[in-house]
Amino acid sequence: MIISLPTIQSDVDSSLCQMIIPTAFYDNGWIYNFFCRLRYDKEMGAVTFDKYNTFMNEGILLKRYFEYPWKPDTDLKEVFYFLISYLKKGYLIVNYLEDITYDGRYYKPCLLFYDCDETAGQLKFFCWGYDNQIQSFSMTIEELFFDIQKANIEKEKKFRFDMKRFVYQEGFRYENDLVKKQFKAGRLGGVKFIYHVEKMNARQVEISICTVREWFEIFQQRLEFLGHSEELHDAPEFMKLIKDETFKDRKKYLRRLIKMYNELCELFAESAQGEL
Repeated sequence: MIISLPTIQSDVDSSLCQMIIPTAFYDNGWIYNFFCRLRYDKEMGAVTFDKYNTFMNEGILLKRYFEYPWKPDTDLKEVFYFLISYLKKGYLIVNYLEDITYDGRYYKPCLLFYDCDETAGQLKFFCWGYDNQIQSFSMTIEELFFDIQKANIEKEKKFRFDMKRFVYQEGFRYENDLVKKQFKAGRLGGVKFIYHVEKMNARQVEISICTVREWFEIFQQRLEFLGHSEELHDAPEFMKLIKDETFKDRKKYLRRLIKMYNELCELFAESAQGEL
């Protein structure tokens, strides 16, 4: 199965949503009903996307959860053929772990299996780095187990998988009123948010900056879908700011990005047709 890398790479849930949705839902604009607003995540201590893992509960997603028991004599080849049987049926497989360390790098605890090479005995999967970059790997089931999964699975005594497959249905489309409502509620501001920014460490600031940049890219994609891709040419200060790499005071830069985000939210929410 061919999967395009998503616009959002900083947030695993949002990335998964973008990666497993068929292109038909981009073509009809349904995807642009989402990723409209940002929020401050207290646990992460950073700005992130709203939780859209629930948007798939609309009758278009087939989802199955499996726990494959682990014993010292478990045949890994059986696990391999179990997984590829679902890949052949058109499912994407999400494997949640606790911690992932591979080749000296730390990754977020999630793998997305999307294809296999049965002849070579390899599974193909993505995982999310803490540098907000997605990495693609091909491994045999033995390499995958011993290099990545072993400690986690021996602790839990099971492999845990979500099997997900979209089924296309008619009637799903872009909904302007829904999008405007989200933009209206999406503003990040006030003394409380300034306090959150001041508490952020360097890594949390960079996560937040990456998130706002990804949001801006989706904002442009939404405008392009609506046929208004030229609108932001009238706002060169926004275009220049989002690409600026010269700000040494990163918290100040983040505050300016959020100010830009708030202004765009207000512009979109107030427009009669969801246009700038």
